[in-house]
Amino acid sequence: MKRKHTTHIQRSDTHAAALRAPESPVRGILNRVLGAAPAPLDCGGLLSFCVGVASSFDIACGLLKQPKPEFLTLQAESKALAAACIARFEAAGQTDADGAADSYKRSHPAWTALVEAGDREGAATHPAAAALAVELCVSVVQHKRIAVAFATDARVTMGNDEWQGVSLHEAIEMEWEGRLPPWVSHGKKALVAFRGLFECAPPEPPAPKTFEERAAAELRNRAAFASYRRRAGINDKTCLSRTQIAESISYGSPAPFSTLEERKAAMWFTGLSGLFAGTVPEIPLTPNAPANWTMHYDPLAGHLFRDYAGLAPASAKARPGTFVPTSYCVVTPVPEEVRDFTAARAASLDDPRTVGDLMPVLKHLQSYTLLYPWLGDLGPSWARWSRTPGPVALQNGVDSLLGGLVTGDLGTTARSKLHYCEVTQEEIAAAAAKLYEALGFGKPVPMPAGIQLGFGSAVTTSITELAALDTQWVKELNALRPPTRTTDAEKPVTFHNKYVRVLGARLEVWLSLRAATVLPVRATLNANLDLVIDLVEKTSAGRAGGMPAVICDAMRRDIGAYLEHCKALRVRLLGFGRHADVINWLDAVIAGNDVPLLCEITDRRQVQPLGTRHLLELDGASHLAPDWGRKAAENFLRRAGARWQDIDRHQRHEVLGQEQDVQVSEGTEADWARRLAPYLQRLSTEIHKTPLNGLRTIKENK
Repeated sequence: MKRKHTTHIQRSDTHAAALRAPESPVRGILNRVLGAAPAPLDCGGLLSFCVGVASSFDIACGLLKQPKPEFLTLQAESKALAAACIARFEAAGQTDADGAADSYKRSHPAWTALVEAGDREGAATHPAAAALAVELCVSVVQHKRIAVAFATDARVTMGNDEWQGVSLHEAIEMEWEGRLPPWVSHGKKALVAFRGLFECAPPEPPAPKTFEERAAAELRNRAAFASYRRRAGINDKTCLSRTQIAESISYGSPAPFSTLEERKAAMWFTGLSGLFAGTVPEIPLTPNAPANWTMHYDPLAGHLFRDYAGLAPASAKARPGTFVPTSYCVVTPVPEEVRDFTAARAASLDDPRTVGDLMPVLKHLQSYTLLYPWLGDLGPSWARWSRTPGPVALQNGVDSLLGGLVTGDLGTTARSKLHYCEVTQEEIAAAAAKLYEALGFGKPVPMPAGIQLGFGSAVTTSITELAALDTQWVKELNALRPPTRTTDAEKPVTFHNKYVRVLGARLEVWLSLRAATVLPVRATLNANLDLVIDLVEKTSAGRAGGMPAVICDAMRRDIGAYLEHCKALRVRLLGFGRHADVINWLDAVIAGNDVPLLCEITDRRQVQPLGTRHLLELDGASHLAPDWGRKAAENFLRRAGARWQDIDRHQRHEVLGQEQDVQVSEGTEADWARRLAPYLQRLSTEIHKTPLNGLRTIKENK
């Protein structure tokens, strides 16, 4: 059997050498293709590979309206290569191998994908095969290799018959929940490059964007491209001054509007919808909103509906066990005077369909038009007004997240908050009332109960549920507590492993920890003296090293109890012997050396640092998000009334402006820690209702 395999390898190698010989007419195209998809030419699959290359060029040709001569030449050469390979095999009276070895498939993913494209029936009507084809054509011309991850993903997708008959264009244009599949995203980029290289026909003009597409893009742009001054809530030259705000609201002439009420309504929509002045008139009224709406307005009730899902495309989806039903749709109440105007205007028209129908002047309003006459520089234009309410909200004590939701300007906050916030209808209404008073608008319209389930992440967990889980875990831990004298070494170890998990779950809440393989808490922590702890969780542009989190009294108490537990565990394990690695780690923790603070003891008497995945293995925690403590802390601290600057700093948001220009510069670190620690203590009191003790009880600690 071994001899036959060796003979086959030699024959395959002989065929490849012949096709790559200097006098071979297909040498050039074979070398170019091998550069894009390196192949193991000493094994079976050469024939299928060459046929797959030719088939891929044919598939790619079907995507071109008018191919360039260069492409037709490559297509002809690929067919000649396949014909020459077939002739070689037929002359030798040999067929290709049934399949290549798994080791070759793993080492050469692009070659494997092209082999399967040549062997698979119906590859011409599969979008993954089309994506692979255009990637091959681009790679051959640009002398680069096909991406390994893309080739692997495309090969796997080609085995999914559900995609059969779907074109690559249809796959790209599909409405996906969240991010595009990697092979679709890569294929989309490759298709653009492919058409630029090989298409003679002029490109079709892009279809005009719908209002939903433009509105979603403008909401994203405000969040993504805000300056650091904007994130700090500073009224710079892009905003109106306080004097200009007051004058704009109280200006006595309605021009160019028909009434003062219409002028004020126009100011609300251009300033607080989150859209540019040219897009505001196209906001659809509620009865005419499409199924995939991004924004619409109810003129009778005075409610503006916005969908912020496009700002958090990778957010976790709802799953069994989620306790707080939420969505990324938020309802904003308009001022009562604005509601009264739009309701009256809607009743006077036959069939109003957009905000522009209610206020026709908005359709002709230019962003550079002044709100009132001004002779100096930096006049009060509509463009500057549209950028003003966001910073004003921060200056008047509105939480940065709530202010961003009310104004449609999430550039004033960290967009990552959308992944773990849970905002109630009452919070939105209260923030709107506070902002309207600061701007000079009247009271917001009442918000009917149940109009909004809640805004934010679908995997947040209630404080009540976390309190029940913590009580359950402490009860289970106490049931495992070993007697003071025992001859079984496994009992103290089992207790310790449960104990560090329960303590780790509490640390996740106190420190708002992110999901991590190893919890970033080191034994160098001195909970009795330190006000904050530096956590090294991640790095980003312009930021490296640790970032601080506040230590509360409950954490000090439990860390002190844990150190006493380590001392007691060390004494017990010394009596059993054969725990040298564990003893060394316990010595390091007790001495305050730079080692992980929380570790489990394995069956082999070694230590394993604790990670967030271990916390999810606690009873009843399998449905929680990996960073459930971070989600709980953010929402509790905001509702408890903590300053948003202090919350953001504790959450370690890496947002330019919030970090350097507001949080760090605004007072010392000690002042910040003393302000926030009482709120964290209240959070701990709400969740951690049962004392947590190790092998030594509270009395022994005293």
